[in-house]
Amino acid sequence: MALILRNGGSQSPDRWLKEPRNNQKYALGKKNVVKKFIVFAMIFFGYAIVMRFPSINALKYPPHIYYLAYGLFMTYLIIYVVNACGGDKKSKAIQFVSKNSLLIYYWHAIPLRFVEYHIIHIELNIWSKYFFVLSSALLLTVIHLQMKKAINGLVVKN
Repeated sequence: MALILRNGGSQSPDRWLKEPRNNQKYALGKKNVVKKFIVFAMIFFGYAIVMRFPSINALKYPPHIYYLAYGLFMTYLIIYVVNACGGDKKSKAIQFVSKNSLLIYYWHAIPLRFVEYHIIHIELNIWSKYFFVLSSALLLTVIHLQMKKAINGLVVKN
């Protein structure tokens, strides 16, 4: 439901997502992303070398500068990669993962437990296990969404 303003404008969620605010350009240009990426990479790797590469999770609660620098370093890396791959034209895969990240997180538990308890005897490298868990979680999420769509279609028809 859209909110109709006095000046006749509409504040629908679709418009919020599609139109830039106050006709401003995207604030994170390529140069800004690269600069911030380099700064946080230097902070992260500087702390990592000084502290002799501690576990990131060990310094998670309360958040230490090492953990925060890692998070921002990875965030700017992802922003750079996404912009390099598609720029303003985000791919359907990125949109799907963004919209359904919580479901993917929930569904990853089943294949993860399967790998932990049943594939532990098979010699696979970590990337094979990661690919299996990720692709299984994505597949379970797609099945979940298709079932939800089918159930909603049945409910609406009745």
